[in-house]
Amino acid sequence: MAYDLVVRRKLFPTDPGGVASGAASLTDPGDAVAAVVDLAVIGCRGDGKTQFILNAIRTLDAYAAPGLIDAERENSQRIHRIALDARAPSLDATAPGARPHYVYRVEPGTILSQLDVWGRLGLLARTARLWTHTALALGNAAAVGGLLWALDKPPALALGTGLGLALALIVAGVALSVRRFRAGGEIEVVFWDVAGEDALKGGDYHELLRTVVERRRQEARPYGFAPVLVCNPLSLERHQDGGSYVRLKKVLPMYASLDRVDRRALIVVTRARLVEELCADGSDEDERIAVRSLVRRNAHGRADAAAPPVRHDEPVVVTRGAVQRHCRDAEDGVENGIAVTYLRYEAGDDCAFSTRPGDDGAPVLEYTYTDDVAAFEGEVRAAFLAWLAELAYRAPRRAAAAPAPIAAAFPDDERPARDDVVVPPRAAGETVPSSASSGGFSSGGS
Repeated sequence: MAYDLVVRRKLFPTDPGGVASGAASLTDPGDAVAAVVDLAVIGCRGDGKTQFILNAIRTLDAYAAPGLIDAERENSQRIHRIALDARAPSLDATAPGARPHYVYRVEPGTILSQLDVWGRLGLLARTARLWTHTALALGNAAAVGGLLWALDKPPALALGTGLGLALALIVAGVALSVRRFRAGGEIEVVFWDVAGEDALKGGDYHELLRTVVERRRQEARPYGFAPVLVCNPLSLERHQDGGSYVRLKKVLPMYASLDRVDRRALIVVTRARLVEELCADGSDEDERIAVRSLVRRNAHGRADAAAPPVRHDEPVVVTRGAVQRHCRDAEDGVENGIAVTYLRYEAGDDCAFSTRPGDDGAPVLEYTYTDDVAAFEGEVRAAFLAWLAELAYRAPRRAAAAPAPIAAAFPDDERPARDDVVVPPRAAGETVPSSASSGGFSSGGS
């Protein structure tokens, strides 16, 4: 792809106004992409929404989209620098009222190469017609074998020919599906972050996303949208009903329904090892456990596995039954009319657990970890990649609306820097290409 000729334009030629003004800086790709995906990450304050985004960027080996204007480029570069630095200081929670978005590109080959054999076959079956190719292969092989049988050929010859042909056609079908998947092109993933307080209020954030989804649907390209709800077991508090997490989960269908075509959501449980520790077999589900988090950080505030642990906060009391019900027992399926997928991973590294007396003498479970930024691994990696790829490559296409002229899309004070712009053509209606240096940069590692 000629990234030095990438064109972007504002999705909204003018400020949409009101609560939707948060999307005024959102740009749309002008080059050929397989699909655009918006992921709205929601959760309570301090649950790890931004850390999930960092881990996802690492897992996807994603890079910032080329040609971004200043506001988007600064946000994406900031998050990208942290994703590259495994020892970066812990991120501050997103400030109330701020709704940043980060625009990234992912290559199909990167997704496919990170899956095992069964993961690849499953993804190809869902997105690249592998089942169709396999059915055709088996049908043709059966027809040839049956024809040889009808012509009174030896049964062994008919069977052997049919099986050999089936194997050859299945291999060819897999190769064709791989080629089809890779030819689908890159996907552009936009991560939306929001403060926990804004997510709990919900109304303004929902209206912002509704405006974005409706505008995206007017473009002549596949588009997918899904909310990602982050669940930290320590945020379930002592409430049997799950506290703020359950309140957010109740409104999750409203976010997922913004995409009227494919209603789905991802629920991310961020402290998988802590969940297993709290929900050990034989434990009393009504028991309340005080948990104190201790983080290994050095004197510069950076994650350091060799540093002595320091208190992250005061002990939090959780009920074993609530953690079991919301974090461990919940399974993939259709909930309230939306397809929900659960992703469980350990957000900390080098985790350790010990029980000590607290300040009042009551036992406290100390959860010690290093808050490094790392890619998802194993089954978690495969599940996330397959979920995102299916959301993108099976996204429906909509009829195109007339694109806004590039002159209207970039006001003078927000155009890319002069050094990053090729002199625009004189003809009316032509677009202005911009250099990849205005937004694209090297890939984040995994």
